[in-house]
Amino acid sequence: MTAHILIVEDDEQIQQFVALHLTNEGYRVSTALTGERMFDILTTDAADLIILDLNLPDADGLNLAQRIRQTSSVPIIVASARKRVDDRLKALKLGADDYLTKPFDTRELILRVHNVLERSAGQAAGQGAPPRRRHSLALAVLALALVLIAGGGAYWYGGGEIPLLTRPQLAPKTASSSSVAPASNTAPSSNAAPAASTLPATYSWVAASQCEPFPSVAWWKNKSHLAVVRYVDRRHAGNWDAYVQSWQGRLVKLQDIQDRGSTAVTASGGRLSGTELAAYLEQMSKRIEVTRCLAAEAKAAHK
Repeated sequence: MTAHILIVEDDEQIQQFVALHLTNEGYRVSTALTGERMFDILTTDAADLIILDLNLPDADGLNLAQRIRQTSSVPIIVASARKRVDDRLKALKLGADDYLTKPFDTRELILRVHNVLERSAGQAAGQGAPPRRRHSLALAVLALALVLIAGGGAYWYGGGEIPLLTRPQLAPKTASSSSVAPASNTAPSSNAAPAASTLPATYSWVAASQCEPFPSVAWWKNKSHLAVVRYVDRRHAGNWDAYVQSWQGRLVKLQDIQDRGSTAVTASGGRLSGTELAAYLEQMSKRIEVTRCLAAEAKAAHK
């Protein structure tokens, strides 16, 4: 039988990226953004292994691990940015089977998952090891590139190059994905403001926004004003400062890549250096500027 793995990770894009590779390994994968959702899933669909982040929005992962152990012996691999020895020791003492610190190589995670499941299978009579697709395209890609999962997102890294600070998208690569379009003040059709009559009252102010359009970058998921406003409400509970700071942090790190004369690798596999990387820095700066404008309008609209 195919092993069922539950990934508990509050970063949705990292979560989906790890899930993709585990699925390609032949595992059945479920995902949860919160501890509450994790228990909802476990109530109806028993897991063979849980990959548990410690920094979740509704609970500390160590407390969740303790609660799991009160009723279940399901294997737990903690995957966290916490590197303190105290956290590692406490997790293991509470019953975690393994502890992996971020950033980590996805291939290492897959091997640890396989090993933990094999040990668990060896303790249960008649339970075999999970099937694995050893010759999948995903493994061929993994042989060429490492995927590092850091606290702020997942980044491609390969051949000694420095990663571009964008999170991986699961969409297929397009012919234009390796190039960076110059920043433009002309809004593409996807950035066109929707009619106020088509919007919920909460977002009616977006149709009258005076902010410039976002630059068009192939691997950016949220490119329109409305998409960003909805994302900030959904992901950051309307906290625009947190959203701006996340992009500002990416910009600082990307600037460091350029200063070192390194090559950035996009989520879709394109490589940026020299003038292309400089253009992308301008686009990121423009995005932050437009985001600050939207933040001010959102604040005014909700007074």
